[in-house]
Amino acid sequence: MKIKKIEVKNFRLLKDFSIDIEDDLSLIIGKNNTGKTSFLCILQKFLNEEKNTFSYNDFNIEYQSEIETALKSYDYWEFSISLEITIEYNEKDDLSSFIINNLDPNVNCVIVNLPFPATINSLLFYRFLTH
Repeated sequence: MKIKKIEVKNFRLLKDFSIDIEDDLSLIIGKNNTGKTSFLCILQKFLNEEKNTFSYNDFNIEYQSEIETALKSYDYWEFSISLEITIEYNEKDDLSSFIINNLDPNVNCVIVNLPFPATINSLLFYRFLTH
């Protein structure tokens, strides 16, 4: 089994980010303030911590303005930060931890989507606590 692709939505500097993982080596290189640390941080939050601990400030800044508009109108919305991992497998891999819903023998990957949803009520509560 190997990770082939990672996608991030609405996390810090990563509004809609995708990276293809190479077989041998993948490097994350970029100028300051382009999302390198954000990428590593979301991996840590979703994959290493016992409990996902996100705050309002973890939402992408552009996405925060959409949240603020919804908060002002008290519309019901569910906002989320998400991490999606595409994993390629072969016949030798143990797939007992996955639910495979595509029985096509030509398909050899599974997509794991890890969302962190936040409702308007939780964001209103956060805003109340911080103001």
